[in-house]
Amino acid sequence: MGPMVEIHNVSEPGTGKTALFGFIGVPAKSRWTISEAVLKGLCRQQLVRLFGQDAAEPEAEYIKDWATDLFTATEFDLLQEAGHAMPEPVPAKGEWSQEMTGIASEWSPQFSGYLAGAIASASTGVQRWLQQN
Repeated sequence: MGPMVEIHNVSEPGTGKTALFGFIGVPAKSRWTISEAVLKGLCRQQLVRLFGQDAAEPEAEYIKDWATDLFTATEFDLLQEAGHAMPEPVPAKGEWSQEMTGIASEWSPQFSGYLAGAIASASTGVQRWLQQN
């Protein structure tokens, strides 16, 4: 258990360095009740439990809080307690039916908001485009 709900290995093979990144699954308004130093400490504790004592003293660590990014987050984003926003589905009826395909992760019916969702939605979009052309 810990604040990170996803952890990804982005290490460069052959460098002898380990590089991880992850996503914190605590709603922004709750996250903001503690300092960044405390949040980093909680993340480090989680990494030690998962990967051992070497994770206790990283060479570098950085937190990017997308909820504070004016060009990324909206007021609506801050109201969400958990999970990812779900857009309206691509129109199934009417003038735009079969004319639009959402290819961002948020249009994935199974993996909305995740990399797997982006890949699935892009794959669906490409398949539809190839069928039409």
